[in-house]
Amino acid sequence: APLAARLASGESLAAFGDPVLPTDLARPAWAVPRRESDGVHAAVLHVDRFGNVVLNLSLREWDWLAACRLHLPDGTLIDIARAATYADIPSGRTGLVAGSQGYLELAADKASAAERHWLHPGAEVLLEECR
Repeated sequence: APLAARLASGESLAAFGDPVLPTDLARPAWAVPRRESDGVHAAVLHVDRFGNVVLNLSLREWDWLAACRLHLPDGTLIDIARAATYADIPSGRTGLVAGSQGYLELAADKASAAERHWLHPGAEVLLEECR
């Protein structure tokens, strides 16, 4: 709101700082998911206020993914289920759901997936595809 007010009062965009060119931006290597023979390597982009773990798997490109197991950064391997909604995640389990932000998310039944699995932004995970 303060920025909008300054613009509405006629202040120039130049007053807000130097422009940033798209060519000056760098995307970290972990930000790009990749499919390899062992599964899909993804990274945590964000943890929402419910503890859902937003992965760097956009629904436009990765909605087809049906993962059955999740390899956590500490080496732990857990079974997961693809679920149509958060309510469809089996009791006590972690599911892979299409989130409202346009990305696949890891969500836990009635719990924080981030706390349950010690996940934070930048953490890398491996999703094994169902066979």
